[in-house]
Amino acid sequence: LQASIQSASAEGLASLIQQLRGHVWEISGSPAGNYVLQEFIVAAGFIADEFRGRAVAAAEHNMRSRVFERLVEHCTLHQLEPLVRELFSRVVALSRHAFGNFVLQRILEHGSDPMRHEIAAAIASRAAQFARHRQARSVLCSALRHCSAEDSRMLSQVVMADSRGLGKLSKHVVGSFVVREMKLAGLVEGVSEASQA
Repeated sequence: LQASIQSASAEGLASLIQQLRGHVWEISGSPAGNYVLQEFIVAAGFIADEFRGRAVAAAEHNMRSRVFERLVEHCTLHQLEPLVRELFSRVVALSRHAFGNFVLQRILEHGSDPMRHEIAAAIASRAAQFARHRQARSVLCSALRHCSAEDSRMLSQVVMADSRGLGKLSKHVVGSFVVREMKLAGLVEGVSEASQA
């Protein structure tokens, strides 16, 4: 099928796209199938439609999450919004999830400002915990990088207010990435001796 895609005429591609209708969920669960869907994302807006009602399951799946990431990168915000809304109640769990965290990072990178704000608000109370979590720290770093200045400040303030101190976080195997991102964003000047308490 992959060879057919690469050598197909415009008519052939249109025919292949039509054959995918109604089979997206099934195809997205296989390694070769998810590659095929990723190739068609731009041309076939119906792929996003077939993920509706299953966005959380897709974000948590090792193969479907990759298709979801391509949807976030290439679909219009209008196509994407219903899928992203499904994720909002599960942002904390998805941030910690091995595959879900990547979907959230793509939303922070390519989504709308309201989408970014919703994710920032959902993780704000746990930002200090997320700074030390292998997957969640990537979502936190992406939020610090892509959210509004106000939301980035809010998240960094929660991290800096942690009783363990910014100095210790900067030496933490995972937390050091968060401190570096905060410095790059101009949210923290440096790590003083007082912050190491």
